Amino acid sequence: MNRKLAIIGAGNMGGALYKRLARAMPKEHIALCDTDAKKLARLSATVSFTNAEDAARFGKCIILAVKPQAFHALAKDLFGSLEKKLVISIMAGISLASLSKTLGAKKIIRAMPNLAIQEGAGVIGWIASSFVTKEENALARKLFSPLGHEIEVKKEEMIDSITALSGSGPAYFFYLVNLLETKARAMGFSESSARIISEHTLIGSAKLLESGKKSAEEWREAVTSKGGTTSAALSHLKEHGFDMLFYEAIDTAKKRAKELQK
Repeated sequence: MNRKLAIIGAGNMGGALYKRLARAMPKEHIALCDTDAKKLARLSATVSFTNAEDAARFGKCIILAVKPQAFHALAKDLFGSLEKKLVISIMAGISLASLSKTLGAKKIIRAMPNLAIQEGAGVIGWIASSFVTKEENALARKLFSPLGHEIEVKKEEMIDSITALSGSGPAYFFYLVNLLETKARAMGFSESSARIISEHTLIGSAKLLESGKKSAEEWREAVTSKGGTTSAALSHLKEHGFDMLFYEAIDTAKKRAKELQK
């Protein structure tokens, strides 16, 4: 990958992107930019900038990994300098049209990764503007490859869905782990034992699913004996509307993604 890349934003997502991509391409070809020099130092970036304009001059491809709330201030610094560059935004809730208008750029890809890209096991949903060439689309796929599984969507509204499903998805998983750990402590287990129970129950279950031998539904059926303890627990969840509550939570996340566009 010979095209130089600049990542603007060294927070959780920007830092995760940098660490994975720095393994897949020459470190001198990838720059990291953040106004916080301490973040750059922690990530040991070979090429780094504290000024976004300098980063934009360095990269032929620019990844915007700042918080959506910081976008408009950043856009003022970058306006007009990205017209001929490929811009990949991983900011939630900022549309292709808004990115193009605010940045003065045309070649834009809007992507939504999740934090699991840090381990090369993420999900990245993305869509490209009509000005992005086939070669640039191929470059984007190549950039996403070390991060996990990429899904190109045909309608931009699906990015909001990806945001709610997989972008926020790791938090749902961690929330359930925390609930299990809290309940294990309440049942009398030590802190260390409760953590082992909660974390490795779900990690082990994920590994079963990853084996590809069964679907999630088939594994659930394999665990659930008729009239047994698992059946009792799942029946209780269904009777108290857990399924609908979870679906509504995802819908709420999607709604928030849309609100961020206003």
